[in-house]
Amino acid sequence: MSNKFQNIKINWSKTKTEYKFTEFKDLSDKRLRHYLYHLPLKQTLEWVCAVSEKEQETNSIFSIIGDRGTGKSSFLQTISDALKKKKYQSEKKTELYILDQIDPTLFDSSLTLIELFVSILNQEISKSSGGNTLNDSYFEKSTQFSRMSREVIEVLKNYKMEDSTFAEKNSSIELLDDIEERQNFIDKIAQLIEVFLQIKISEDNQIYSHIVIQIDDLDLVSNEKIFKMLNEVTKFLANQKQLIIFLAYREEQLINSLIDSLIKENEMLLQRNYITDEEIKEQAAKFIEKSFPRSQRVYLRINNRSSIKQILEPFIEEQQEGQLELLLNKDEQLDEFIKAQIQLNTRLMMEPIDRFELTSFVYPNSLRSTLQYLELIYHLTDYEALLSHYTVSEKTTLSSEEVIKASEVLRKNVKRYKYFLLSLFIEQLNNSEYDILDEWLNRSYNSRNSYICTKLGSILLEHIDSVWIDFDPKTIRTIIDKQVYNVSLGDVFTMFEYYKRLMKSSEKSIHFIYAMKLLYSIELLLTYSKATINYYKMEEADRKNDLLYKEIGLSNYIYLAQGKIMPDGMFYNNELISGNLDKVVYYKKSMSRELLGKIVYSDITANGDIRRTSQKVEQDFRVRNFNYQYRYFFKKEDFTENNQYLADPYSFLSDIYYLEEVLDSFTDSVAPSMYIFYSMFDMDVFVRKNYSKQNESNLVRYGLKRLNEIFTYDLTVVEEREMRQGFSIPLFKIGTKTFREPYSNKEIDSIYTEYLKHGLVTLDIEKVDSRRRTGEIKKFFRNYAKQNEFIPSSLTDFEVERFLSFVDPKSRKQYSQRTDKVIVEKINQAIRSETNEQVANDND
Repeated sequence: MSNKFQNIKINWSKTKTEYKFTEFKDLSDKRLRHYLYHLPLKQTLEWVCAVSEKEQETNSIFSIIGDRGTGKSSFLQTISDALKKKKYQSEKKTELYILDQIDPTLFDSSLTLIELFVSILNQEISKSSGGNTLNDSYFEKSTQFSRMSREVIEVLKNYKMEDSTFAEKNSSIELLDDIEERQNFIDKIAQLIEVFLQIKISEDNQIYSHIVIQIDDLDLVSNEKIFKMLNEVTKFLANQKQLIIFLAYREEQLINSLIDSLIKENEMLLQRNYITDEEIKEQAAKFIEKSFPRSQRVYLRINNRSSIKQILEPFIEEQQEGQLELLLNKDEQLDEFIKAQIQLNTRLMMEPIDRFELTSFVYPNSLRSTLQYLELIYHLTDYEALLSHYTVSEKTTLSSEEVIKASEVLRKNVKRYKYFLLSLFIEQLNNSEYDILDEWLNRSYNSRNSYICTKLGSILLEHIDSVWIDFDPKTIRTIIDKQVYNVSLGDVFTMFEYYKRLMKSSEKSIHFIYAMKLLYSIELLLTYSKATINYYKMEEADRKNDLLYKEIGLSNYIYLAQGKIMPDGMFYNNELISGNLDKVVYYKKSMSRELLGKIVYSDITANGDIRRTSQKVEQDFRVRNFNYQYRYFFKKEDFTENNQYLADPYSFLSDIYYLEEVLDSFTDSVAPSMYIFYSMFDMDVFVRKNYSKQNESNLVRYGLKRLNEIFTYDLTVVEEREMRQGFSIPLFKIGTKTFREPYSNKEIDSIYTEYLKHGLVTLDIEKVDSRRRTGEIKKFFRNYAKQNEFIPSSLTDFEVERFLSFVDPKSRKQYSQRTDKVIVEKINQAIRSETNEQVANDND
């Protein structure tokens, strides 16, 4: 399969080496705009033009600044080619004599820059043709050059001999000042350059005005050597009238090297507090500002808005004029292109929905890393084209073989992307955090949630007394104390959010959380797609059994999702709160298992599993809380009628029945897709969606309808629509972002009217503030009336009338201390009696 991007013939071998952009005649050539760094190149060549025409009054140093991998070496080669071919539009007929790039690693040897410079000039002279040696003028100039080069070397030799004694008492700058005063060193170098150019003019019959030096990759040199080299450049070479110097370096590294050297030189003064660190930094800043004028600097940067066409232009083998614009949108930006290609071919979203996680590491920020990303995408199998081939308009279903083939291609792409990401993460993350990530990958699926929560939770608890962080230590300890098989994906998400708050000032730590969420997404997708392949390789008759999820390998997916993807206590609205003891589901046999599985996430009752864990102590039953570590909390197999179960509206996403139903739906290419959860970034949509509305009388129905909007993409709030842009797309359909609504209107009504109700909780009226008693009485009475067909028989006729008047939505009754207190107590007794009866039945 191929896509438009893959139809472009790109020589990827060229991306592994330095290149030069040569496809332009001069600065007015329109083709120059195809070059990624056309503006820096234009600025550089215009400066060279001004220097060559004696219009430049500042020093002769020009800086090419960029991080590693941004293409500084390639840019220098492009400059060199442009200068040799005189593309800088100088009106004078002079030429520039361009020396080969100087290897910066030589500065870490005993050679100084000036020694190396003189040696290179001498080598260039040695290349001269034999015929010129008989020319008297040439011989004279050659002899003069040899004498002057020996004098320069002799000065440097004396400098080295005195270095061991003189340098002990003086700074390096003072030492070079001494050399200048005694030897007129700058003039000697100027004379040497002039003689060299005269020799080359006679040799080549060209009018050379300047020598060009190129020094690349200064960041490969130690701080001490760089400082020494820069001193030589600024003191002896920077103001040479016939010399142009190009320096390529990382600005941050240059500043740090200067500061490091100045600290060592001024160590005694710093220790005695005669000067401060700020003064050292200021001194370094002034040195850079003076030595490297801002007007003589260009910055090479790759950012998210860089044009894909400009990045790829030098590597396209065939200039397919006219066709190229059809194959690749020239205005398409880097981030949008990479994001779209990754999603279409892996069904993964690489851009986080939480903007805080969108660090500088998410998208490539250098030319080298950008080309590596693009090469990865180029070699992915075009999954979208494969689906397009399978889902032609006249077909209404996919065959089992087509689902298997598509799943295999998808898994291949996802795996390739996974290993590419791991190679990035090992470079981008802190060692300690990468070790956590690496260990997580090596763990079994059923222990990964527990492992990551324990590691991050321990770090959080270590810092709980040292910094102010808005999180609850009890929640952290509760998650850590859970048994391995009880730690849900919602717990993992909670830990991720807490860790982000703690490490909010560390971009690498924030990127670590991003990396973990992306790897979780990849693992969930790989495990589910593997189960899909196994499912469709089975005969249809074999698919209908209670252990299907184990036979097809769906267990690994379930281990990661672990019954509940949403955080405990997630507040949707006043009536929908995840895992809240006051917002529970009452199970009756008239309720279908499918509907119950959508709304609850465990067959452990809200107050604990009395059948399995209760013990009798002094005539009372001790009910163990579900948070304790021994609770196998998320199993959903056996429900008991009239028991209360904890609810979460997203429980269906990890329900086995739902997961198997989704598997069976993949062959239907017409109906809206059923949503399968695998992207951790989708959770950021779930937790940020608004499920509430002021003055809404039916918050259960309202909240579930708002949940449906996410999947059907029926969103009206602008912020929610923008957030939804980063949501998952169907695995086996193209051209759509919508899914089937999880809850039908009938199911929503059924959940509200019969099953989703407040728990049977007694009311202690004495503990309620007197100003709030009327409201609490109404809430208490109405809640009881919703859950019970009969009014307690202990109420008198007058009390019944009073009770019913409060239940009436239009009631304006006020609290009556004598009457209402009696009614409340009688209802409390009824609740206690019903609860005790339920406990006894369960115990039997």
